[in-house]
Amino acid sequence: MIAGVLATVFYVRERQAKAEAAFHSERARVAAAERHTKAAELKLLQAQVEPHFLYNTLANVVSLIDADPPVAKRMVERLIDYLRRAALAATSAESTLGGQIELLRAYLDLIGLRMGPRLSYKIDVPPDLVSLSLPPMLLQPLVENAIKHGIEPATRGGEVVVGARRTADRLVLTVADSGAGVSPMRGEGSTGLGLANLRERLAALYGPLAALRIEDRQPGTMVTITLPAVGR
Repeated sequence: MIAGVLATVFYVRERQAKAEAAFHSERARVAAAERHTKAAELKLLQAQVEPHFLYNTLANVVSLIDADPPVAKRMVERLIDYLRRAALAATSAESTLGGQIELLRAYLDLIGLRMGPRLSYKIDVPPDLVSLSLPPMLLQPLVENAIKHGIEPATRGGEVVVGARRTADRLVLTVADSGAGVSPMRGEGSTGLGLANLRERLAALYGPLAALRIEDRQPGTMVTITLPAVGR
């Protein structure tokens, strides 16, 4: 009888120890994922105003001051707007789809003033989706990739289209361009993170609930992000 009681006690203690070990292991995994996410977000935000982009913009302003003062003025105004919105994104723990779209407008307007008729863009985002929550600076690397690796290498330039739609509880975001298409260098955006790191960021935030897909459209490329739709 005593042996049976002792065996039961040891069995219960063993199960409790295993449960505690599993609990601590899960906590460690979650903590590691959170650290990875925070590190990726910090790196992304620190790289959001790429020096090369800023130098090119200021150089264009200088060249236009005498040749075309109204365009130089518009470029400075859009640069100020872009930097102000980027600074707000850097200090915010979360953002909305609408906020990111406004940042993209300022960025694309700037690039459009520099590239002229070689760049056109369209943003197709329904008004009822602008309040949905998004991780900060999620779309910016995709648009920068589209410009750097899609539109700029193409002799005739092209168009960038940013879209969003909601299907049940899923939000589908797309960034498409009509430029040079997929190449071995595609995916290493001007932020330095690339699409591979963006995939890791989505996996850390949403696990299997998020996905990123690259499609060669011939001509051009489309990148699609699917993730849970979260309202504010």
